[in-house]
Amino acid sequence: MADTLVKVNLAATTAPTASDDETSVDSQGRAYEVFSQWVDVTNNNIYDCLDATEDAAIWVQRNNDILKVGTPANDEVAVWTGDGTLEGTSSLTVSASGAVTIDQDTDAIALSIDTEATTADGLKFTSPTQTSGRIINISNADALSTGQAIYVHSNSSSTSARSLIFCWNENTLATNTIPLEVFQMADQTALYVNQNGNGGGLLIDTEATTQDGIRIVGPTQTTGHIINIDNADGLTTGSAIRVDSNSADVSARNLVDIINDNAAATGAVPLRLQQDSTGDIMRCLMEGRRYLRLTMSATSVSGKRRLLGNWIS
Repeated sequence: MADTLVKVNLAATTAPTASDDETSVDSQGRAYEVFSQWVDVTNNNIYDCLDATEDAAIWVQRNNDILKVGTPANDEVAVWTGDGTLEGTSSLTVSASGAVTIDQDTDAIALSIDTEATTADGLKFTSPTQTSGRIINISNADALSTGQAIYVHSNSSSTSARSLIFCWNENTLATNTIPLEVFQMADQTALYVNQNGNGGGLLIDTEATTQDGIRIVGPTQTTGHIINIDNADGLTTGSAIRVDSNSADVSARNLVDIINDNAAATGAVPLRLQQDSTGDIMRCLMEGRRYLRLTMSATSVSGKRRLLGNWIS
């Protein structure tokens, strides 16, 4: 090391004292002066001399962020302690391949990202190369009770069109890709939509032509209902089910098809109408002017009332 004009101690094992002053002369005739340095290699601290007055020397320890000394453990991220000591024990580790692991053993957030970005992403995976692996994998969340595996919350008042969660399969050749799949093993609802505003609860925009818009494949209900619209008690001028078509195509078709295909199912009724009020049971409109009106007779024959039908212009 090159000679210095003032005395320094770069291999001390303790902190300097007031007696380490201008009278402490080394073999080269140098004494401690203002700006002399003192390095405590035992406690990893550095001190600067501000006043070298005899028996009243003033030494100031540098901020611990200026210089650190130590050796972290293999494959671990170094952690600085309050006194400037470098330790390798860390819950954040980096492997030789660059994989980062966070081992959070206390009831606290393991990773918190505070971003002030507006148009940039808060968290981004750029061109991942996974094939059979998962880009994001939340595995074995078996301790959950009232918590959620993923929680997304927004209270923005902006009226701009947006989706809080957006899944996009952009390649038209990926015909076996399902953008969103819900797999429920418990005897509970698989998908729950809670619409609290005056908007559609479920909207399906389909461009399919020969494929079904909604399809329920091989249901196994026996006493349950495959489709159940329950407690539609708020209806006034609306309908429980409405099917509308304005197609000019002359091909033969049915807007509603109800088929009991098994000849042995003699107890199956394809369509059952129950009217508990005195209103019409059914009205069939013809050409927008006349309709077939079905009502129950006011008097009974042999204890049974008859179903009456007449055309109304």
